[in-house]
Amino acid sequence: MARFDRDGMRIPSSIFECAAWHYSVVAICRRCARETIFDPHALWWLFERKHWDGNLKSATHRFKCTKCGAGAFLTWSRSKEANTSLPMPSAADWKRAISRFRS
Repeated sequence: MARFDRDGMRIPSSIFECAAWHYSVVAICRRCARETIFDPHALWWLFERKHWDGNLKSATHRFKCTKCGAGAFLTWSRSKEANTSLPMPSAADWKRAISRFRS
């Protein structure tokens, strides 16, 4: 179920919703404030293949800073471009997931 902010923008609650709505996933280190931006489609595919929970709140414990080793928290952005590279899902896998999401 989509939630909306005051401006009418959708608030994603999962990595898949970030991908479906084209929001980049941003991981920010809790200690050194280092920021890494993930392509949401590639990140969703990683979580899908590993059978991890894609909820943004529960996915937080999967992220650690590569510089200091501290945990990170997740947020999203419409304007930031990905600065990491992960394998993308095939077109068939993505279309199947979108079909399940819309029904």
